[in-house]
Amino acid sequence: MGIRILLGDCRDKLNTLQDGSVDLFPTDPPYAISRDVQIA
Repeated sequence: MGIRILLGDCRDKLNTLQDGSVDLFPTDPPYAISRDVQIA
C-alpha cells in the first residue's frame, strides 16, 4: 500500500483513477460561502 498525491483540476484527475481506488478525498472548499457574515 502506498500514498499517491495528485495535484490539479479534479475534473481532469478524476478520469485517471480506477473505480474503488480512493480511500480518502480531502478537499479545500470555500467554507461559509453561503453565510452572511458581518465583521464589526
